[in-house]
Amino acid sequence: MGSVQYPVQLVLEANDNHSYQNQEIQTALEDSFHIIAQIIDGTLAHPIMEEFEEWKTSAPRPSGGILNSSIQTFDHICKFEKLFKIDILPADKSLIQPFIVNLDLRLRFHPHQDIRPHTSMLGNVLFGIVILRVYLGRPPSDDLQIYWLARDFNEDEVLDMVAKRLCGNETSQFSDARCGTVRRAPYPVEGALLSCIKPIRDNGVWTRPSSHFAALSGMHTTIGRLKLNIYNDRNGLPQVTAHDYSGSVYEFEETNDQGLSGGPPFQSAVAPPFRMIRPAPKPKKRLAKGYTQAVVTAAPTAELSKLKRCRENEDEIEGPQEKEEIQGPPLRRSKRRKVLKTFIESDMDVE
Repeated sequence: MGSVQYPVQLVLEANDNHSYQNQEIQTALEDSFHIIAQIIDGTLAHPIMEEFEEWKTSAPRPSGGILNSSIQTFDHICKFEKLFKIDILPADKSLIQPFIVNLDLRLRFHPHQDIRPHTSMLGNVLFGIVILRVYLGRPPSDDLQIYWLARDFNEDEVLDMVAKRLCGNETSQFSDARCGTVRRAPYPVEGALLSCIKPIRDNGVWTRPSSHFAALSGMHTTIGRLKLNIYNDRNGLPQVTAHDYSGSVYEFEETNDQGLSGGPPFQSAVAPPFRMIRPAPKPKKRLAKGYTQAVVTAAPTAELSKLKRCRENEDEIEGPQEKEEIQGPPLRRSKRRKVLKTFIESDMDVE
């Protein structure tokens, strides 16, 4: 069986399964929770809500039964997610899940309950923008520019925006960011795993998925023959850069925008999981066969005489009247006492 050193940052559900933590990202997510909640419930304006309303109007009508309707709904959600290219590490993405749960709990009394089923979809995008900001080392005031950098326009839309910009007809805010992109340098193990993926043919063109975790589902060899040795990469955050349309490094504009930051301190509404700690069972006391007889046999003669006298005193105290007053079955004596009695009686017969 082959093995490869696999960083925990590339493991899905690393927060739950490997207790992964990143304090810098965790602090940024907590600081952005209040603003993101206000954006989703409609209190604050943000471009993502315009994209959401346009996407919602293009939703297909359910048809063909429950299974086909579920497939259509899933494909429609994937269509919205493909509007953004947010390349963050799976372990960092697992840190978002507790905040998604808190968003859902916060919106349970919202007057427009049609927004609640899409909380996870919108929250993953906005929290992903926060993580990209941490990767880039930018302040919260650049969040809107990072949003447009992560917005994945198709080729025709990009060419149209570039043409308008060259002609001086582009009036959109952050036009350079709309045409730009954010790139993350992959781990060496990602390239090694991607080389094992079977190419996919789409419209006559053979391509390979760019997702790292797809390598574990489309490898030529049996997955059981590859062992992943999980370790925590201590080299810090991944190398992420922002580029404009020409490929040059994107220069962020200075703004006074609040960004996805601010508000009261975050307090989780989710109770921590209750884990009952059961006490270890007490071991049962088991004596080996013949252990009691051996102890009695090894006892000195003086000790046997003392036990003999105690037994005689008990017989004298217990009179026939007292025995009649006792109701119910006689008390059960221990096995050790029974053996002692038998041994004492046998010893008296010998004398």
